[in-house]
Amino acid sequence: MKTMGNRTSEKLPDTLTPLSVPQEQNNIKLPWGRLYSCMEKFKSVDLTLDTITLGRAEQCTIVVNKNNFPESTMLNISKIHFTIIRDEYTDLIYLKDESKNGTFINGALVGRGNRNILQHDDVLSVGFRGSQKLFVFKLLEMDESSKLLPPELRKKYKLSRFLGKGACGEVHLVFEKTTTKAYAMKKIKKGVYSSGNIYHLDHPNKIMNEVKILKSLSHPCVIKMKEIVETDSDVCMILEYMDGGDLTSRILSIRPMTEQNVKCLFYQITLAVQYLHSEGITHRDLKPDNILLANDETETVVKLTDFGLSKFLHEYTVMKTICGTPQYVAPEIIDGSYTEYSYQVDVWSLGVILFYMLSKQLPFRSTERAVLNKLILTGQYTFNPIVWSGVSSDAKDLIKNMLIVDPNERISINEVLAHRWIADDVSMQHRVAQIVQNEGSNSEYYFDDSENLQPPPKKFKLMETTV
Repeated sequence: MKTMGNRTSEKLPDTLTPLSVPQEQNNIKLPWGRLYSCMEKFKSVDLTLDTITLGRAEQCTIVVNKNNFPESTMLNISKIHFTIIRDEYTDLIYLKDESKNGTFINGALVGRGNRNILQHDDVLSVGFRGSQKLFVFKLLEMDESSKLLPPELRKKYKLSRFLGKGACGEVHLVFEKTTTKAYAMKKIKKGVYSSGNIYHLDHPNKIMNEVKILKSLSHPCVIKMKEIVETDSDVCMILEYMDGGDLTSRILSIRPMTEQNVKCLFYQITLAVQYLHSEGITHRDLKPDNILLANDETETVVKLTDFGLSKFLHEYTVMKTICGTPQYVAPEIIDGSYTEYSYQVDVWSLGVILFYMLSKQLPFRSTERAVLNKLILTGQYTFNPIVWSGVSSDAKDLIKNMLIVDPNERISINEVLAHRWIADDVSMQHRVAQIVQNEGSNSEYYFDDSENLQPPPKKFKLMETTV
């Protein structure tokens, strides 16, 4: 059997010791894993329980004593040295180090109180610098889905459940082995195109454009990329995992969203877009599907994602490509008389999003594309009095100023933030500051009274906005 890293191949004993399991008649639990012994006196063990302990204490599932372990090394073993835990919901198997002298996985110290995810073929060791190998861990049923991970990522992450699929890729939940932290792995299959077809989302140029943008961004309301691995056929990005789903699901849920709830979320989205524009980036595909929530709380951190259509705007760069999602696309993108367009396309999309958040209806809707385009080009929408009766006049005024057909007359992203619906609500701004602080104490940004979200000073502190 081949082992991991630089260790040599070892012949593993065939003798097995099943762990004692409370069993009802005709209801025997089958083993899900096995610990193959690396020591002559230590027997291999079938794993059937969801919690297994090893140590000198008699109550341990696997007891270490002078009959099966060298006396010279016994002092290195704690009463409960480590615990193996199987989580049936996530399909993850953890090793928790309970020892004073250390448990090692593949030669790396876990550390007392820490948990590492166990994977097939991991070697468990104890003693000085892990000098005494105990077991090789084996999963009895190999997870075929792990083949979705490139070898470089397979060493670091454990693949969990499927999260979703888009036009040119899919997203899976993964867990970092050494920290057990959850991430989202976005896997994009490269398309094979001639040089003239560069506008497909899975064209290598488009994929690498998203990678370039994600690498350049650092903002608490923009998704962060941890690492990227490229193969001949795919690009795999390890991204922040947002457990609350996307904004579309939140809007359409049966749980009502008050105007204050909407404002809390929309304020963060607007701050993120302001940051993108300050970095010379236009998103060009803003929609609720591309806005993720940290958790299921009514007011939570939101983050922008999916930058496949985004574009860097430099002094001599213009945008001419027709792109975006039809219901959210700005009129100047579909109007053939415009030879170029600017950051203002994002403001229009934000206006559509705000309308949708407050009413659960889209301002421009039709099953026929030609009719939809005409509605957008003429700016034809209405505030249904039944639906909008409980919404403030300030919120409707902001939407009116964002959904102006002429981009030169439309308010800018800075003016959105300065609008009284947002600027006058200091209490909401304070809540957002607290939410961001609570969500991630390692946030790289703080709130300042002059320009909202700013890069941190040398000594970081999250500050609330004031007027």
